[in-house]
Amino acid sequence: MKYFKLLLVLLICSGCGFKPLYHDDGKNTVLSEFYYDGAYRNEKYPRATFFLNNELEKLFDNKNKNEPKFLLKIEYEVDKQDYLIQDNSIANRKKIQIVLKYSVVEYNGNKILASGKLTDFDSFAITESPYSDYVVEEEIVIRVLLSLVQELRMQLISKLSKK
Repeated sequence: MKYFKLLLVLLICSGCGFKPLYHDDGKNTVLSEFYYDGAYRNEKYPRATFFLNNELEKLFDNKNKNEPKFLLKIEYEVDKQDYLIQDNSIANRKKIQIVLKYSVVEYNGNKILASGKLTDFDSFAITESPYSDYVVEEEIVIRVLLSLVQELRMQLISKLSKK
């Protein structure tokens, strides 16, 4: 019985070797090798672009001691469509779809290491107030962009940690 308890304690102490892939606690150095310069601007949604650039700069902290290996280039497109159209041709909702295109290139070269596009959408109810619709539309664009940034983070970790 004594040996069984000792064996059990040793097994518990040794652990299983599980390493979370998406947890960023400083042990995953893939994101620290990126550089994002915040150069992309969208004149139609300046506030959303500000939030996007701010989130990406926090995610890819450029205060790195080493020279970065990867350069991240990003652009996004916003598509608005009427949604849930009634019999009298009046739309009750508006659908906003955002496509975030990204490419990862070598920092000192032009070789593309990874590229792709992420898509997400949301919708909102159209009201009688154009200002209210504008504010809701802007907030939805920001929320969807921030969601896409987190998806981009997971994809970059999974694609480039294997290399």
